[in-house]
Amino acid sequence: SASLDMFGQSYCGASGAGTDQDPSGRAAEEALQQLVDGACCTGPCSEGAGPIERFSGNVTAVAWASLSFEELLLVVATADRRIRLLGGQGAEVLTDFSDLASPPLGLDVAGAVSNPEALSWCQEILATTMGGEVQLLKLHRPSSQSPGATNAGAYSLEAGQRFKDHQKQVTSGRFAPLQEGEVNSLHFVTVSRDHKANFYARADASSDFSLTGTASFMGEATCCCWLDSSVCALAARDDH
Repeated sequence: SASLDMFGQSYCGASGAGTDQDPSGRAAEEALQQLVDGACCTGPCSEGAGPIERFSGNVTAVAWASLSFEELLLVVATADRRIRLLGGQGAEVLTDFSDLASPPLGLDVAGAVSNPEALSWCQEILATTMGGEVQLLKLHRPSSQSPGATNAGAYSLEAGQRFKDHQKQVTSGRFAPLQEGEVNSLHFVTVSRDHKANFYARADASSDFSLTGTASFMGEATCCCWLDSSVCALAARDDH
């Protein structure tokens, strides 16, 4: 009900009394209130069967990994310390990764060029976890012919660098957008309940990331986003 109240105040322009709402806004709110699953949920897709089997843990994060509008690839994190790659209308599980130290809380997939062959043979995924770890993964596509790919004929998720620079849950992380002429992101930022945001960088796409700076706040750092390839915005509780 609280979510619907917020929706009504911002979308319908309500100031308290129901009569202050415009007719279209009132109709929209009434339609939302009839949804049993809540305003932020949707029903089953009529065109796709969905995963054949239920996941063994609660879904904690999702992120698109598509290189084009024709490619349907979704990364799904679950509370049983697994990350799965789903593809196709039937949401087939193409591959999974289970070597996480703690349950994942957030996912982000790095920006990529449209040609997989120009991706330095992989696309990178950032997973933040409940135990304070940050895990990088490498997504290999079937077209990848790199010697580093575990199987050139199938999708695979390979472990990359792992960091433990936060003391509490890492709730979110974001790759920076690609710089002009680059095929891999050179920066990413993570935020945690330890009231800190950590910044990581590398010299080029073939180098390893390293921690380059930390921003501390009076309250919990709650979210982050990038404005361009070198400037990001952060939000924190009780920090006005």
